[in-house]
Amino acid sequence: MNTWQSTLAILLLAAIPVSIGYWTGWARTPPDPLDIDSKDLVVGMVRTGRPFSHRITLRNSSSRAVTISRIVASCSCTSVTPSRFELKPRESAALQVTIDPRFLLRSVDNRSEGKFVIQLFVFTEGRSVPQQWRLTGTLQPAVVLSPQKLAFFGTRACIAGRAGPKLEAMATLRKAEHVLAPVEPHPDFEVVCHRDPKEPTKWQVQIVPRQRPTPGRFSTTVWLQAKDANGESLGEWPLRVVGVVEPAISALPSTVDIFPDQSGSTRQNIVLRSNTGTPFTVSRDPTDQAWVTVRPESSETGIHHSVQLIFDTRAMPDKGELTLRIRYADGRMDNATFAYVVHRFREPSP
Repeated sequence: MNTWQSTLAILLLAAIPVSIGYWTGWARTPPDPLDIDSKDLVVGMVRTGRPFSHRITLRNSSSRAVTISRIVASCSCTSVTPSRFELKPRESAALQVTIDPRFLLRSVDNRSEGKFVIQLFVFTEGRSVPQQWRLTGTLQPAVVLSPQKLAFFGTRACIAGRAGPKLEAMATLRKAEHVLAPVEPHPDFEVVCHRDPKEPTKWQVQIVPRQRPTPGRFSTTVWLQAKDANGESLGEWPLRVVGVVEPAISALPSTVDIFPDQSGSTRQNIVLRSNTGTPFTVSRDPTDQAWVTVRPESSETGIHHSVQLIFDTRAMPDKGELTLRIRYADGRMDNATFAYVVHRFREPSP
């Protein structure tokens, strides 16, 4: 037999035990040492209120001792005790899982009535990958909001210089003795909750702007909570409020392009329109800018006005905003704001 044939035969004989070991399990990852009964992973019905305790049994199914270094839940609303202990071979330990439904409601996936899932990660010494289990249950909140989001687009909330309209939503409570109230004061809105006198478990939520809203898009969250007869919180629920606020008076065009002549003086016409249908007049008094003269074409009250503006472009910035003063029929004052851009002629550099 040649030398290379002898070497090949030796390598083949050496590979036989490795192959047998792989197929018989020698090279496979050792099985998970811990077991939990699948029935223990079903929490059942969880009602919002005080923390809820659930018991699961963890069993060491291996033939060696296992040290549990820590147990982590995917939701901060869940804690497990004990979280560090040792299990001898075939030994079991009872774990207490505590779920606080009030914080469970804060989870993005658990804000509505229905099933919830919480992941449990059990870390053991000597293993880099934790064992995982899924706790499932059904959440029954004390409050059901309808709708859960208030959307107002194209809403003219700046009505003649006053705060905008009330935004409303309905809430249904589980029990008549439960009370609905805002969690904390909102900086921009006053949140008022009224009980329906005909149906004690029905509440009306009104959101009233504290002051005149700023025109443009807005998005905010109002947090509500239910309390039991003893005044203890049963949880917190978010009510999303989004929308677009139009100004009470808008200028057409919204951005004025100014092309000055050689003298630096130029005239520009704009139209002011009431978005609320409230008649107004335009004040002839200049704004806080001395480089503009205001000449309304009419002094009679109406829902729109054409205004001629005379600009001294030598004293004004290249771009910015200009605010005109208006007066409503009842004497109240308001502002109309628009943007401007000055397009100056510049000689090309040599």
